[in-house]
Amino acid sequence: MVSGGTKMIENFIITYITDYNPYLMEEATAVFNDDGTFNRLRIEEEEYRNLKVKEAQKRAKAHIKEQKGISYKNILTSNTILIDDKTANEYIYSCYTRWSKTDMKYVKCILANYIKELFMNANNKNFINKKKEKHKIDAKYGFYKYGAKFSIVDNDKETTYSCSLLVRNDANGKKYLYDILDIKKINQVSLKEYFQTT
Repeated sequence: MVSGGTKMIENFIITYITDYNPYLMEEATAVFNDDGTFNRLRIEEEEYRNLKVKEAQKRAKAHIKEQKGISYKNILTSNTILIDDKTANEYIYSCYTRWSKTDMKYVKCILANYIKELFMNANNKNFINKKKEKHKIDAKYGFYKYGAKFSIVDNDKETTYSCSLLVRNDANGKKYLYDILDIKKINQVSLKEYFQTT
């Protein structure tokens, strides 16, 4: 069951890289718990390492725009979301992004390459009815928040994070990814030390 799930998701990611992502230079694999349940998406980071923040954000925005009109399905709920122009703009220019520290801005840029995989395995869906006046149409029916977990491998260290995917319920009845928020570092492991002791 575990190996079958791993194979499915790894092939799914490889297909995604080939078909939709001309900017992607990283690789990602699915990490599972002992009982076969999904733990996190593990990303090998190379693309954004040497870019300045504005350059990284420009690249991330371009990649999100490449996904415009594509729908992604969540495994647990079977809910689907779409990507549109508002996704790209909010993702890069939101208050959350502007006030984030530099390292978290880089992390968010990396995640722009993995919206599909993050949403596919997201959990803890919560409804949020609170919205601003500007959202009376594009989020007429409120928002949903999904939880997700991922890790980034960079320079022999693996850092694990949690985040929230904010989905808006439009007046047209469709659901769109609005932003990725609440990015928090859980822990960091030195891979060199880990493999020396295991």
